Amino acid sequence: MAIGMHPGLDAGIPSRHLWSTFASFVPRRLEEFDALARGVHWAKSNDGSEDFCITGTAGTGKTHLLAAAIAARLEAGDASARFVDVPTLTAWVNQASADDVQTYVDELCGASALAMDDIGQCGAGRWGAEIVKVVLEWRRLADKPTIVSSPLGGDTFHDLGYCTLEEELGLMNYACLQRPTAQSND
Repeated sequence: MAIGMHPGLDAGIPSRHLWSTFASFVPRRLEEFDALARGVHWAKSNDGSEDFCITGTAGTGKTHLLAAAIAARLEAGDASARFVDVPTLTAWVNQASADDVQTYVDELCGASALAMDDIGQCGAGRWGAEIVKVVLEWRRLADKPTIVSSPLGGDTFHDLGYCTLEEELGLMNYACLQRPTAQSND
């Protein structure tokens, strides 16, 4: 590794979250404590038994927790852990060659642990949604640790071209983060 390079860059962690850790996540609400605890357990798991989906609006800490989970795995020596931004992935899939897509899908499926961020953030297109479904299904069947985040939940996936994902996402536990409202006492 070159001097000044962060291992999270090779794993796909966005540069703005390279320093995200579980310690730097400050939970204020019960559901945030729950999501943090699930993230810590997931980062230590060796199979899919701790897999879950974090849902919530923008700014609730979903990406922070996913980046922290992958960073924890990297720090523990898990060099093949990966982070993928789903909107970027689906935009790329809809333009890339079949060989390039197959190579990247194989990498995602083979990763020891995978964090898929922002499922449903924007329309995936037919092929993008199908690739995400294939990766999730393959990882579930292989019992590989996978954590996902989404600003959506439930039936909203169907409206954005992710109707094929409902079954896969339905098999995961959920941690729902909500932004405090102006009327709350937070």
